[in-house]
Amino acid sequence: MTFGLSVGSVSAWFEQYRLIFLIVAGVLLSLGFYSAYFAGRRCDPACGCDRRASRMKRVSRIMLWISAVFVIGFAAFPKYVGAFIGDNGASTIATGSDTVEFWIEGMTCEACAVHLQESLSGVPGVSGAQVSYADGLATLAITPDAPFNSQDALDAIVDAGYSGSVERERKPDDSP
Repeated sequence: MTFGLSVGSVSAWFEQYRLIFLIVAGVLLSLGFYSAYFAGRRCDPACGCDRRASRMKRVSRIMLWISAVFVIGFAAFPKYVGAFIGDNGASTIATGSDTVEFWIEGMTCEACAVHLQESLSGVPGVSGAQVSYADGLATLAITPDAPFNSQDALDAIVDAGYSGSVERERKPDDSP
């Protein structure tokens, strides 16, 4: 049983509400820093809770800083993920091969391009794929001796959670 969710649709949903999540995280971190550094609980020195409170405060501050680093990392993730999880297909298209280009809609970050490139590389008749998030373009190198159907590539694009259309087919002797 499937629920109709794909990586593309989930990431698109999160991207839609990304600003709200970042604002909520910023407010919660601000409250955490305020309570950890400025709002101190007054403790009677006679009760002996000073030692336990200072140890707990130290642990809380460390956890707060770790949380802040994670929030900053996740906030920056969509912009820099391509550097961590792939080369974005810079070397997968051989010069002189037949290519088909597709316009892609629905990509929200570099991770989308890497995910889609992996999906398109598995289409029958495709010898290499390069997906550019910045251009919204997917270029497929076609194997000359294997049958290729552009509808199979469009189906792979839809299955990955995006939409696309054929831009152009180019033979090696065609001009760019």
